[in-house]
Amino acid sequence: MKIAVVGAVAVDQYVILQSFPEDDTMVFAERSFRAIGGCGANISINLALQNLEVHLFCGVGRDDVSTKIIDFLSKLGVQLHYQSEGKTALNIVLLNKDGCRRIISFGGNALFQSYDDTPYSGYDVICVADSFPAEACKALRSESRIRIYSPGGCGLHFGEDEVRRVARFATITILSAKEASRITGYNELSQYVIVTSGRQPTMLYVEGNLLSKLEVNPVDNVIDTTGAGDAFVSGLIFSLVAGEDIYQAIETGHTWAARVIQKYGANLSSEYRGLSE
Repeated sequence: MKIAVVGAVAVDQYVILQSFPEDDTMVFAERSFRAIGGCGANISINLALQNLEVHLFCGVGRDDVSTKIIDFLSKLGVQLHYQSEGKTALNIVLLNKDGCRRIISFGGNALFQSYDDTPYSGYDVICVADSFPAEACKALRSESRIRIYSPGGCGLHFGEDEVRRVARFATITILSAKEASRITGYNELSQYVIVTSGRQPTMLYVEGNLLSKLEVNPVDNVIDTTGAGDAFVSGLIFSLVAGEDIYQAIETGHTWAARVIQKYGANLSSEYRGLSE
């Protein structure tokens, strides 16, 4: 099975704190480290660790850190299709003792943009995460059997109308609770709409109708919630590729999300987390 992932690649600069600063106050960082992030990289890493054939379409900078990222992804077996210009995208991730986070983006080159339809032909699965809307539509118009759209941070940035336009080309749309609160008319979106909400039950809609609420098993040792949504998407894809149904796929997504929030870093890689400063 060939899987194409269209999404962002970034450097996550973690700053670990006891608590977030209040207005006009200062707190001291306990530690800081860099890790590979971005939804495209996270999903690709998670799937490549399962020995699946993964192709990642992304943007990177023309700098030293992009070379390290490309080298690491390639060693994992991720086949890269990238455009290189400017600086690699950088995020500051403030993380407190409860695993809650605040993210500050400095921008950078993270997204892929093609000039014809050929990059997306011949894949069994297309997963579009962060992407320009026009690129997302192009990818999801492919003849892939499984077409997944997870708007991510870029989704609402480009506007809810764009999310709705892109979702019509997907077979499965995955929304966070925040995204779902601003997107109406699920019957006009993809066949399946999945709404995740942290510890709350995951909602499954089919043809716009609520079909099922799937409980999320509690996790006591929450360290870092960054990448939970990407891990859910990864688990869902892994399960569907294995021939399981949508209910089993959602449960696998829950399991993978639970794994990633019990460790530092936004993906399931344990052998490599930090990037040298």
